[in-house]
Amino acid sequence: MMKEIYSKNLTEAIVSYEDEGLVVMDSPKYNKDLFYIGPFYGNTLTQIDRLIMFDADLFVKKDLSYLDSYFDSMNSTQLIGLTREQTGYYMNIVTVALNKVRDKFLFTNDKEKIQGTNTGVVLYHLAKMRESAEYQKLMKFENILGIYENFVNLGSQNGFKISFVCGDQEYFTLLMWYYPHLVQMIPCSWNFQSSRFMITRDYVCKEKPFIVHQHS
Repeated sequence: MMKEIYSKNLTEAIVSYEDEGLVVMDSPKYNKDLFYIGPFYGNTLTQIDRLIMFDADLFVKKDLSYLDSYFDSMNSTQLIGLTREQTGYYMNIVTVALNKVRDKFLFTNDKEKIQGTNTGVVLYHLAKMRESAEYQKLMKFENILGIYENFVNLGSQNGFKISFVCGDQEYFTLLMWYYPHLVQMIPCSWNFQSSRFMITRDYVCKEKPFIVHQHS
């Protein structure tokens, strides 16, 4: 179900198509289960209380114990630690396509959360995910589907077709917009995004990189 919602490419091949004058190529990697199971780690890895997940295309430059310490600074509602998306991938949705109705899906004024997330580095407080009645409710099929349908319908009502491509990264971005109190923002230095495909440089990380993410 997560695959059907959060990816446009479930084949083993690269899928290319034209969108608003641009040739878009969807990676076949998102047909793998790995890219959809993040939200369910808490209920699956029941013997683990804390987990940090990394993409494979990272260069680590600082002792990861400093990153681990962010678990201890989470408040009572925060379950997941995420860094902001830095290529501008989500900002066209927020600032242009759905700007007039952003109050219907964007329940935060946090400038970093508004930018969406990149899940190259994620802190999962698995114990809190299991203990949170609110989060457990959100993990039910009808609610995972509901947050998706609510967002897609907002797009349709405003003449904008919403397409999801990047697996559970898209779900975590919606979660951060609709339920911002569940997410702790981690400094961008811990997921410093270096990409040839920057949509804009307005949101690049200006901090010293501790983990460099090449978006390969």
